[in-house]
Order: sequence, then C-alpha cells, then structure tokens
Amino acid sequence: MFALWPWLQSQWLARRKIIDWLATQNLWLNGNHAHNFRQPIQPWDIIRLGSGDTQRVWEVGTEVVAHKLILFHKPEGVIVSHSDGHNNTIFSLLPDQYRQWRFFVWRLDKDSRGLVILTNKSDLVHKWEHPSFHIPKRYVVRISKPLSKEDAETMKKGIYVDDFWRFAKKGEGEFLKLPHLIYREVDGQHILDIILTEGKKRHIRRVCRGLNYKILDLVRTHIGPYALWNLKPWAFQIMDIPANIDNLSLPPSIQKIHTPPEKKTTSRSRVWWAKPKWKR
Repeated sequence: MFALWPWLQSQWLARRKIIDWLATQNLWLNGNHAHNFRQPIQPWDIIRLGSGDTQRVWEVGTEVVAHKLILFHKPEGVIVSHSDGHNNTIFSLLPDQYRQWRFFVWRLDKDSRGLVILTNKSDLVHKWEHPSFHIPKRYVVRISKPLSKEDAETMKKGIYVDDFWRFAKKGEGEFLKLPHLIYREVDGQHILDIILTEGKKRHIRRVCRGLNYKILDLVRTHIGPYALWNLKPWAFQIMDIPANIDNLSLPPSIQKIHTPPEKKTTSRSRVWWAKPKWKR
C-alpha cells in the first residue's frame, strides 16, 4: 500500500496540475472523489483524472520499483532540468536508463557546480526540499576580494535584494541572509564557507551581488550527509536508499565548517563517468 501523491508524480504529472485537479474535484479514486494526497492506494485501484476528451484513467499496477539515489557532480554550464531549448541538461549526461528519472533534489544554476542528488522516489524530493525539514547544504564560494567584518555581519543578519540583485531598502525586495557563514583566506584566495537549511533561487549569488562581491566559483559540497568526496566533475555514483534516509543532518565536523578529509572509493562503491554527446 502506498500514497496517492507519489504515485501520481511517478506518472510524470506536474505538481500544479495535480493540485488543481484535486481542488476542482476532477480526481477520482475507484469512482469517488479523492479528498487528499495522502489517501492510500493499492494494486488494481482505478484512478481517473479530468473529464471529457482530456480524461485519463489508470489501473494501479503491482510492479515493485527498486528505489535508488544518484549522486552527481554537476559541472559548470549544465542546466538541472529535463529539457532546455538553449542549454545542455544534466539528464543528457546520464545513461539512457536513468534519463526518465523525473526527480532531483535542490537545483544548481548553470554557472555553479557541485553535488546534485537524483532519485526515482518522489516523496523524498518533497521531504528534502520543503523548508520545514531544514536539510543542511554546504557551499564553498570563492569571491573576488576580501570580505569585511561589517559585510560578513550584514550577510548573516540579512539584506533586501531587488529584482536586479541590487541592495534594496527594507520592504522593497526579497529578504535573504546567510546565517551560517565563515570567511577564510587560503593561498591568497577569499573563501566563504556557507551552510543553508533553506535556499531561495540563486540565494548566495544575490546576497553577494547585493553587497558588491563578485563570485568567481561556487560549489555545493554536501546535501545532508551526502558529499562530493572523490567525485570529480562529470562523475556520478548510484547507490541504494538507506534505511535511515530520514536522518539528513550534516556530520558534526561539517556543521562546524571544517574542511572534510579526502575519502577514497571503497571496493563496494562504484563511480561512473558521464559521456556527453556534445563537446565540453
């Protein structure tokens, strides 16, 4: 037995359309109006969406799907999306059998690189991305100049940023902050270590731009307990979903924003390299 919502998402149905169908009572389960997304469904249940010429009907199958995770080191210049008319996507880098996976956790913009998690288990995406679950993500950011103490405190307390990523007056833009931030200098480079538990679109870039700091490199190293470790750009690792998947806190050493040690691949951990069909 499983829930209605993840099953509908597994059929490649858009979240907004599913919500609209439920709100307008155009979603039926065994001839009765479905009343919430958590309704349990069983094999051979009949699900009907819409009406008239657009009506769609399914009989729930009995197939058992092996749920997996893909840890992927996204390179710069690649979009985290299924399709894009102007850019190469992360799914174009994967073998054919994984390109139908619809679900990915926490996008990265085209100019950023680092860890992206893909899965074929839809309810994990909601659990990991919803702000109420406070899933920590660690970023290492290289900026173009030293960070002043005043600006570091401003970033932690938060600023308003307008639609053009400029510093704005209170109430005239979106409020963004980087509460868990440490600045350090390494071999003459200016590094920000940042942990976010809730991220808005291009959150870090907008805060830095609003305070006139140019980002030279932005890499996400961790999502919860999962890390890039030995994964190089373009490489990915396929793994089973562990039983303690709900425990997605960062390891204690990472919570203190210490640089993680190198971790070698064990004999039980296999790493693949993406083979793009386009030139890098």
